[in-house]
Amino acid sequence: MSNFIKEYKKSQIRSDLFYLYFSYLYNLGNLGKDFNIDEIGGLLALYYFAYDNGYLSYKHHFEYSKSKASTFLLPPNDLGFVISTGYGVCRNISFGLRDFLFLKDIKSYIANVDLREYNAKPETMALLVNILPRLFGNHLINYITSDNLSFLYNPTDNDFPEIVGYSLMKDEDSDKKYPVWILSDINNGIIMPTIRKKPREEVMEKVKQNLKQSLDLFKENTDMFEEFYKDNKNIYLEINSKLSKVKEKKLY
Repeated sequence: MSNFIKEYKKSQIRSDLFYLYFSYLYNLGNLGKDFNIDEIGGLLALYYFAYDNGYLSYKHHFEYSKSKASTFLLPPNDLGFVISTGYGVCRNISFGLRDFLFLKDIKSYIANVDLREYNAKPETMALLVNILPRLFGNHLINYITSDNLSFLYNPTDNDFPEIVGYSLMKDEDSDKKYPVWILSDINNGIIMPTIRKKPREEVMEKVKQNLKQSLDLFKENTDMFEEFYKDNKNIYLEINSKLSKVKEKKLY
């Protein structure tokens, strides 16, 4: 860990960023209440619709950009802050969703996926990544547990990868299998319990239907999201200002 990160973790700027960040996430939860959103599918839709349409960014626009999002040197638990800049990648989106669901008392773990092509069978790769997790992985998604239901959700693409075996998943729209595993610390490679429980199909269909209906509802009521954006824009601007100081390594 660099000396700068050590100093940053103890800084007032970091405390301020957490306060601002969870303030707008709390406000997003209140917006969900205005829509009578209380089921997990609706909450996933709420976060996805808000970030993807720029309602969580001071720019009122969101762009998936590895080059721009990677300029911020932050510890894993702070990665959700970057969404407010208008840029982000899977790690920022997944951590942001995790933190939003935390406020709703829903557990969401960060799951690492390796989407690359290997000569070995997917089942073999699933065993390897559990032995040497830090050597693998190039995409982050969420493993969510809610109401005795455990499932994978990819908030970057708004889809539900299917759990198909021991630390294995397959895309919702293809038959390709990929190794997937939960990390409690993406820096140290500490593995959480293995992903192996597949939810009942009818239950997952209900979650997916709830998400779709919620997205349709939001599209018909963008005026409420515009009002939400206006109410929270100053928070996003302040987060961006403080992140700019962190980027320049100016903590005081």
